[in-house]
Amino acid sequence: MTGQEERPAPVALGVAGVARALVARTPVTGSLRLVTLGPTGTSADDAARSLAHAVAEEGGQVGVELHDDFDGARRSVHDGVDGHVTAALVPSAFAGATRFHWDPALALLGVVVRPTPTYGLAVRSPEAAGRPVVVVASLPEVRGLVDDLAPPALRRARRIDRPAPSTVAAARDVAGGLADVAVCNEPGRRRHGLTWIAHREGVPMPWSVFVTVGVAGR
Repeated sequence: MTGQEERPAPVALGVAGVARALVARTPVTGSLRLVTLGPTGTSADDAARSLAHAVAEEGGQVGVELHDDFDGARRSVHDGVDGHVTAALVPSAFAGATRFHWDPALALLGVVVRPTPTYGLAVRSPEAAGRPVVVVASLPEVRGLVDDLAPPALRRARRIDRPAPSTVAAARDVAGGLADVAVCNEPGRRRHGLTWIAHREGVPMPWSVFVTVGVAGR
């Protein structure tokens, strides 16, 4: 980092404070693109729409853009769009979050905390978790919930992991017959018509907001 580079001071002022900081960095004639992990129904989508609502209340024009993975979101911030400020919303639980922190082209603008939806283990039919061999679809970061929540029959089964890029994708895999159990959130379970066999309440999750270095403000 050179002395000429402009990096915003990190702020931890909650949703309203980060929304104001984003609006302050958006040109008067421009708008904000908030990018994160999709598809619709992910915890990232939920957090992004909450922040987008706060930006709109501060007078900013904002759109939410969902990507197949966080690397795609990071590339989108790099590429940018003329007349727009692009910001990435990344959860602290994401194993690759360090790539955003150490990216020389990005800067941490702020952090917001938002509870996740309910998470748990979902199936198409309760009998699925009692099979001798069970395929479990899961985002790697939440795979540990299987050990935490599995009922006795699932604990006895031989488990085969099926990696999924999001909790909603995990639920889709079960609905499509590609897996027996999904580690997913409540929106994903509901969207794909699955049934909980075990679940737990969501947790407060810190979300980091990254922007490009040296973006002009108002």
